[in-house]
Amino acid sequence: MAKEPLDKLRRLKQTDEIWEGSFKIARTWITKKKQPPHRPFIALFVDDTGRVLVSQMFEEYPTTDMIWELLCKAMRRPMFGAGRSRRPAKVCLAHKEYVEALTSKLESIDVRCEFRQTLPALTEAFAAMESWLNRGQELLPGLLSIHGMTPPLIGHLYTAAAEFYQAAPWLVLNDNHPIEIRYPPDAPARFAVVMGSGREVYGISIQDSENDLQHMYDNVEERDLTQEMSWMALFFERAIAMSFDDLDDLARYGWPVQGENAYPIFGRTRPGNQIGLPTRQDLLWLAGALPACVTYFKQYMKKSPHPKELELTVSVLGNKEKVYLGFPGVALETYSGVEPGHPESGRRGRGAAKQRSRRRIIERNLRRALLEDGPLVQDLFEYELEEHIDDYLRSKRQDNDKYFLAVTENRNHVAILLIDEDEVVHVNEDAREALKTLWKDLYQQNLEKMIPDMARELDTGYLYIAGIKVVDSRSRK
Repeated sequence: MAKEPLDKLRRLKQTDEIWEGSFKIARTWITKKKQPPHRPFIALFVDDTGRVLVSQMFEEYPTTDMIWELLCKAMRRPMFGAGRSRRPAKVCLAHKEYVEALTSKLESIDVRCEFRQTLPALTEAFAAMESWLNRGQELLPGLLSIHGMTPPLIGHLYTAAAEFYQAAPWLVLNDNHPIEIRYPPDAPARFAVVMGSGREVYGISIQDSENDLQHMYDNVEERDLTQEMSWMALFFERAIAMSFDDLDDLARYGWPVQGENAYPIFGRTRPGNQIGLPTRQDLLWLAGALPACVTYFKQYMKKSPHPKELELTVSVLGNKEKVYLGFPGVALETYSGVEPGHPESGRRGRGAAKQRSRRRIIERNLRRALLEDGPLVQDLFEYELEEHIDDYLRSKRQDNDKYFLAVTENRNHVAILLIDEDEVVHVNEDAREALKTLWKDLYQQNLEKMIPDMARELDTGYLYIAGIKVVDSRSRK
């Protein structure tokens, strides 16, 4: 049986083409119900015009047998639009081990095999396929794309971030305990606030000035911090939240991560509550400030009496650097319907301000997704809505609703589900279009009324669900 496939391949017409082939871990996530998300391997072969001859995803690192079978498929049955069955004159592979394993087989059918580190046509094909897999969404570049950043410096930051997570300062500190940081000691102060005491987002946010810190604590009902301010942050998340560039660099250089929920994400907020890359100066500052915070967390945080200020010496890529830390104590008071100085004034005011701010963010995200045709996220639908479909169908039948609507928002992403009168389940963009068809000219008006209620419900931690009945306007008197 081993000879028969080779005989068939040898009988194929041979061209003077040079094919390129390789595989890589894909820049996309596969999310299956009740399974952790994972990145598959994707393998491609292209001809010398860049046409994709064959492609396949693998759940595991592909063996040489898998790559050989894929190459045979490219010769026997290339994809539609990639030409007829044929043998190339040469196959160029980007992995030496596969060249060594496949050379003898290819030579037996008069095809040469070479190793090439750079394969331009294949690189372009990979980029096009990944763009398709990510629905054209622009991917966030990695930290090494920032001018002046080097692997040793980013590795230093990852090490400090891992030690930060291990120290778990959120078990002791909350947002009433800002830390004044000057690096170097004669530089302007920045202010760090530990996140995680509320068990939602873990990490640290950095305000660029005392005014920004005060602004964060102010209780002004109509103020939206995400529109008026920019701040730096390090927060810890699952791998799925990271830049693919950073994930690939993390694997390449062996940088440390403390656990599946502890992948460090360095960013700076942008208008609209979007997270973008930090600046070069942000990262250079963190290179000294973050190890100083870690030293404080490990050596001084639980000491009594608590130090009012410290000047610490830390190592930054082999250089000794001094960093000043100050502890201004409980944050400045805010007004919340009680007199300034009352024990409840600061705590209640900040909590109410954060709640209102969060609700406004949810409402803005809903408006963008539902009224401005913004993006809707399939992963979020699968994570929060898909498992409830049977319950939604039962509720629709029990209440005799014509339609059933479910909406969720999580970390600035939105997903929606609509079950129509025939019990067909519509998801995200399809659901939005179905609603537009149902409501016609009233679509905008109805959602303007519903979105504030959606935001209030989602802000409490529940999904928004609603049965929809249809009234025939001709029956009204």
